[in-house]
Amino acid sequence: MCVHTTPICVHTEVVDVSKQIHDEGRRESSRSTQVRFRASEELVETYDDAVEESDFGSRSEALRSGMREFIGADYGGSTPLEPPKEEPLRTAYIKLCELANADGVIRHDIAENELSTMLGKRKRTVNHSVLGKLRSRGYLHHVANVYGDRSWGLTGYES
Repeated sequence: MCVHTTPICVHTEVVDVSKQIHDEGRRESSRSTQVRFRASEELVETYDDAVEESDFGSRSEALRSGMREFIGADYGGSTPLEPPKEEPLRTAYIKLCELANADGVIRHDIAENELSTMLGKRKRTVNHSVLGKLRSRGYLHHVANVYGDRSWGLTGYES
């Protein structure tokens, strides 16, 4: 019960909104399942060292990639080329395909911003370790446009 000198009480609304935000967060976090298992300290340290040397952004990304590879999860054909097997290149390529226009073109600044946010990496890292690698492997190519902006073309869209 609130005691105020004014006839309007906002506490109830604040609590309701706070509870709603908290409940929505709980619903959203239930979309993925946390997996726990035991491994020797030596194995975990060796694995973490390998992850640091790889293109994976985290141990979790590497484990998810390994799980997908183990079960033979395919990519569903939503991209013009089969995505790279290793993360984060796989996730980045699929995201770029989602963002591209009907001609398979995406502006560099949009690609850089979206991937930086999604992967939790700096833009400079995204440019070198993600976009650069996708380009060198033939998934992307530079596209000129009339505005002078840098853009990427997804290989496989041009026909």
